[in-house]
Amino acid sequence: LASVLGLYTHYYFAFLICFQIVYWFFYGGVRFRAFFLDLCAIGLGFIPWLPMLLYQIGQKDHSDLWIRSQSPGATQLGQALLQGASVVTRFAAGENFTYPGQQEDWHKVLVVVLAIAAAALMQRPGLPMRSYHRLLWLWLLLPLLGGFLADLFFRTRTLEMSKYFIACYPALPMILASSIVHFRWQKARMVLLAALTLLNGYGLLIYYRVPTTVEWREVAAYLTSRIEPGDRVLSPEPRVYTCVRFYLDREIQFVRVPYDARTADVVRRARDGARSASRLWMISIHETFTPKLQGLSRQMESEFSLVSRQVISGHAVVSSFANRARALNHP
Repeated sequence: LASVLGLYTHYYFAFLICFQIVYWFFYGGVRFRAFFLDLCAIGLGFIPWLPMLLYQIGQKDHSDLWIRSQSPGATQLGQALLQGASVVTRFAAGENFTYPGQQEDWHKVLVVVLAIAAAALMQRPGLPMRSYHRLLWLWLLLPLLGGFLADLFFRTRTLEMSKYFIACYPALPMILASSIVHFRWQKARMVLLAALTLLNGYGLLIYYRVPTTVEWREVAAYLTSRIEPGDRVLSPEPRVYTCVRFYLDREIQFVRVPYDARTADVVRRARDGARSASRLWMISIHETFTPKLQGLSRQMESEFSLVSRQVISGHAVVSSFANRARALNHP
């Protein structure tokens, strides 16, 4: 049941099912029939969603389903290794639900995380080889290995989003905690356990107290009621286009931008789109805590005349611009 619900939550949960298969193959090689029936039940439970999955895969413009990297091979390998290490570090620090733009402050607790990891590993070097720890390490690392291989060979950017691997996140605090409790010095043990609890508890607190969900239906309704023929909409990242278009009641012309494009490239596409548009609209999400998007908004306002700016549900900003020539003629 947990596996079926996990697959319905996110496709990357399939990496965790692979972990279950590998762990059973090496350490649970009994009751093959029961385990096989469990896997069949998971497959049957996911069948109702298969038509939607096939539809999404077949959409050529569904660029947000599997984000691609533009890096060459050697650079891509280095990025995948760094992103994998970054995911583990952020998990240990409680930064387990964040988008890339929210990570400006996580490095401030890196020293504490390294102290916890060093204390855990140096105290009992042989501890990870026990069966309980083997389970936890496989639970953590095999899904991350799946993301690493996807990044390396299919040129995706899976590991960039640590939230994709939330299902294997609990394994790391359990690894650290179960190692810290064997620490000889009681005061140090209490300090390390308190630090581990506070770091992870703070991450959960921020996630649930400060939701970052975008109300795409409201964004689409706002655009539908205001956009006129000849207007165009700039979507600075692919998922903006994908999500807004899903809720639109009529066809709207979009200026689309590749994932992770530089600010200069976004502005250049905006100039090209504005030449043939009556007005140019831009949808920016999570701008309040993403410096890159804040810089993009400032650059757009310096390039074009701002006509309107509306914040929707606290996390989406919809702005409309006129090019400078049009703004001078119609103040």
